[in-house]
Amino acid sequence: MTLPRVQGERDAIIIAFPLHRVTQAAEVSETAVPETEDLQQRDATVVEWKPGHDVASEEDDTLGTAVSGPRQKRKAHNVALHALAGRSQSRHEIEQRLGSRELPAEVIAEEVAALEQVGFANDTNLAAELVEKYAVRGGLGRRAVAEKLRARHLSREIIEEALSVLTDEDEHEALRAVAEQKARSLRSLDPVVAKRRLVGTLMRKGFNSHDVYAVVNEVLA
Repeated sequence: MTLPRVQGERDAIIIAFPLHRVTQAAEVSETAVPETEDLQQRDATVVEWKPGHDVASEEDDTLGTAVSGPRQKRKAHNVALHALAGRSQSRHEIEQRLGSRELPAEVIAEEVAALEQVGFANDTNLAAELVEKYAVRGGLGRRAVAEKLRARHLSREIIEEALSVLTDEDEHEALRAVAEQKARSLRSLDPVVAKRRLVGTLMRKGFNSHDVYAVVNEVLA
């Protein structure tokens, strides 16, 4: 029997509704379904279709494990991009962030590899940025900069390579600049107290102890 076409029929598609999803079927009255409706129509629901409308994407949240892989990949990508929007991330930091969301190891590995491929995750570039930030602009010594890089879980090889751009002359110039700036605020203090405070400041900034005492004696002379 040919069913009559209703207005707008061409703008709709029929998607089978899984019977196991009906949790309260016993409460549905048989009289609610017209006797003229066949069994296929009773087990189906009509969803309006619009150009560009992706029905499958809306079903992702309700079909359970059938789409768990794609959903987990999208979740991993969104979490990673959200973290990278705040600041550059090391490979380890991204892995830790994704792991905290209880994502499978293979999904995490795939996402990190994809980020590395497009340059969003690059430990070498991150190390160079941190050296610029802490040594060149921040006035820290090599030791303090190395600690900053280790805190970001960068490898020893990458840290050594990044620090290799800092020469002994660069280190001494940075030490001298910091010492002179700090010394101006200590001149009113007792010389012994001023020296102790200046040495402590420079040591905390990660400069070599031998160089620190030499520069302190010069700037406070």
